[in-house]
Order: sequence, then structure tokens, then C-alpha cells
Amino acid sequence: MRALLDARLGRRLTGIGQYTLRLAQELGALAPDEVIHAVSRRHRHVLAAVGGPVIVASSEADLARTVGVDVVHGPNFHAPAIPGARRVATVHDIGYLTLPECHPPGLPERLDGVIRRSLEHTALFLCDSAYTRDEFLTHYEVEPERCRVVHLGVSEHFCPCEPGPLDTRRDALRGMRQPYLLHVGAMIKRKDLGTLLGAFELVAAEQPALGLVLAGNKTRRWASDWPTVREWLRSHPSLRRRVRILNYVPPSALPRLYRDASAIVSSSLLEGFGLTALEGLASGVPVVAISGSAIEEIAGDIVYFAAARDVSGYAKGVQLALQGDPVRRARGLELAQRLTWRRTAELTLDAYRAAASAERPG
Repeated sequence: MRALLDARLGRRLTGIGQYTLRLAQELGALAPDEVIHAVSRRHRHVLAAVGGPVIVASSEADLARTVGVDVVHGPNFHAPAIPGARRVATVHDIGYLTLPECHPPGLPERLDGVIRRSLEHTALFLCDSAYTRDEFLTHYEVEPERCRVVHLGVSEHFCPCEPGPLDTRRDALRGMRQPYLLHVGAMIKRKDLGTLLGAFELVAAEQPALGLVLAGNKTRRWASDWPTVREWLRSHPSLRRRVRILNYVPPSALPRLYRDASAIVSSSLLEGFGLTALEGLASGVPVVAISGSAIEEIAGDIVYFAAARDVSGYAKGVQLALQGDPVRRARGLELAQRLTWRRTAELTLDAYRAAASAERPG
């Protein structure tokens, strides 16, 4: 079996980029003779050391010229076409259908079209969670046996111990000495930062030393929630000094940022897995999230939950998280030990082998 992973990464490594990079690294260690990594020119140096062959591809047309490949894996919703190769695609969520108002105009229709055109040609769809799989099967006519749940993993760098050489934060929080809540993620409408800020206002009234850190792109061109944040800061001058906007934080700087937080907060209306929640638990930090999507499946009652857009309920969740619970903390650390990127790669490699031997779709 010979598989090609389309590991052409974006300029900045956000959630899907991190998934792709860690998957490539682990597959390179597990099966260097079975997996080829297709990379963009700018990231060739990053992936050249993962093990196994690396090819440079600027476009899907470049990939289509690859020969001797049994399986091609697209980690971002669809796989490119390679003659003779069966396709495997990872579906992270279908928020573009269930929350279209949280996406740029036209994007839900375009992404839905990409998925629908690929349905009959894709041997296997890998879903980040059972929640995502069930949502996918509800909206698309796909045989259940063509969908596999492959949970994501957490890096060993997220831990409650002192960060090692990977940490290059360089005092990202210089001048902010108080304890803080941490939100990691792009400022997009799906993250519903208005609810988070409203809850912070309630908690801050009782916790005068508490701050809030927002680490993520402002994404002015992608259904941005930055205007909501900016207006809240303008209208709350007494709290503004307690909120730190870090914008994008590189992966190497995140572990310590997590470890030093008092709680990880996610007000996202939908998560196909909940990677930041798992990273928080791995860091030994309590997590507060919105109920109703994959985080409940992944972490259960380890996480403190509130209903979507329930400001007072979310504030209560934060207050409970700040009290600390050693039992929840221990269970969170145990969960992180089980959900590793190596496990993700093992399940993905099993899927490649199954796809290679399966009857060709379409």
C-alpha cells in the first residue's frame, strides 16, 4: 500500500494545519515506506524531517501527476484526484450547513458543493468525532460504513509541568501579572465572543484580579467577530485594561500560555472535536465550554458546560472552574494520555489500508 497525504499547509498553522502537520509527523514515524507527504514549497523544510518521501506540489494538478499511489488523503474536507488512487477525506465539522450565518457569504454553498461532488468518488470519510459523523450522515447520502471516527490528539508539549525548550513565548503577557482566562481561536462569529465577554463581565465583578486573554486572528475578512470585541472594549473602559488581545500565537508559544491560565474558555457554538479543550485538560487547567457538540463526547463531565448564548450560565461555569476540582483535573490528564497524535495516525493508517483494499466507489 502506498498513500499520499496532501500536507500543503497554510501560512499560519491553525487547527486543521496543526492536525495535518502532526498527522504527517506521526505517519512518517509509523510507516515511512507507505506514506508520501505532498508539501508546499514554503513548508518543505518542516516536513522533510518527518520520515518517508516528500514531494513538492504547488497545486492539485501537480498532485494529479503522482504515480504509484494507492490512496490519496485530503485532510481538509476533500481529497484531490490522482489517477488510480482511492480517495480519503477528513471532515472536521459541517458548521457551514448548520451555522451558515457564521460564515462568509457564498462559502457554505461552495463547500457544500465540493463535498457533494466528491461523495461518489471518496472511499472513506474520516470524521473527528461521532458527533461530526452523525451530522455528516444526516445531511449527506453516504453509507455509514464509509465514515470512520478518528479522534484528534494532543501534543506532548501540553502538560502541567514547566515548558521545555519548545516554549518561545518571549513574555507574550508582559505586564499582565494577574490570573487570566484564556481563549484560543480565531475571532470568528462561530466562537460567539460576545457571550464570553458578557460572562467575563459578570465574573470580573467578583474576581477583581482576573484577566482575559484572547489569542487568535482578528480575521477581518472571514465572518469576523472582532467588531463585537472592539465594541465591547469601547463600551467597558473599566474592564478594558484587564483584557489582553494577542492575535495569532505560534504553536511553539501555546503550551506555556495554557499552563499559566486559570481556566480555558470556549464559547464556540459548534465544535467538531474541541482541540483547545483537550489541550487545556492536558495542561492540567479546567475548561469551560458550550454544550451540544463534540466536546461533550470527547470530555464528558470533565469540562464545565453552559448552554449556547447563556451569559449567566456561562459565568457560573467559569466560577465553578475557578474553584478547582482535583478529581476533574486528574481525569482530564488521564484523557489526554489516551488521545494522542500517535493514536490518530494509527487509526488513519488503518483507514488507508482499508481504502486501498475496498471496492472502488463511483
